[in-house]
Amino acid sequence: METDSWNPPEPVATLKSPIASGGHRVRVLLELTASKASGVRFESTDFAVEEIVGFRAEPLWVSQQSAIISLGENLQVSFIFEIPNKAIQLVLEGPGQLRLALGTAHHSNP
Repeated sequence: METDSWNPPEPVATLKSPIASGGHRVRVLLELTASKASGVRFESTDFAVEEIVGFRAEPLWVSQQSAIISLGENLQVSFIFEIPNKAIQLVLEGPGQLRLALGTAHHSNP
C-alpha cells in the first residue's frame, strides 16, 4: 500500500510486477553534494540496501543511472528497493565504506 502519492515520472515495468510475499517497497532519497575540487562520480550500481544481519537488495528502479557532480553541485536521486517486512536494521551501502542508516520509519503505519 502506498502511503504517499509519489510515482516515477514514467511507467516502470519492474514496479508493476507483484511484490514478493512478505515484502514491501521503499523509496530512498539520496542527496549528494560534491565537496572535493575533483568532484564526485555517482554510479547507481554502487548502491544497495542491506540489513545488518541479513539480506542485500539491489535497486528495482533509480531516477538517475550515473553522473559527475562538480564542486559545490548537488544531485538528488530516488531509489526503489523491495525489502522483507521484518527487516529492521537497514543501511544504504555505497561505494567504498559508505554506509548510511535508514532507520525504522518504513515500518510505521499511516
